[in-house]
Amino acid sequence: RCLNDMRLPIAADSHLAVVDREAQAGGVPEEIETFLAPDGQCTIAALAAEELLLSLPIVARHAIGEHCLASGASGEAAAAVPVVAGAIGPAEDTQRPFADLRALLERAKS
Repeated sequence: RCLNDMRLPIAADSHLAVVDREAQAGGVPEEIETFLAPDGQCTIAALAAEELLLSLPIVARHAIGEHCLASGASGEAAAAVPVVAGAIGPAEDTQRPFADLRALLERAKS
């Protein structure tokens, strides 16, 4: 999760039921997606936008072995940074703010 630009192929195959009231959505079979179209009207752009949003991952990440293209803000040439399994950044000491809480509570009782 480098927060840089990345390419992500997206493909969707959906079966939709266009409904004009939420009450109608309850009668649609579970395997069919519902799309709420107030007044019975919707646009192809609205349908495409919803399908696109539903196809995106919650957190985009490069696949193991892919290269991350890290680039500067000035549009300099991109440098390939390999993605390694298990690499999560620089090693940090784990902070445990409540590690000594039991000892503090025992001292307070005595």
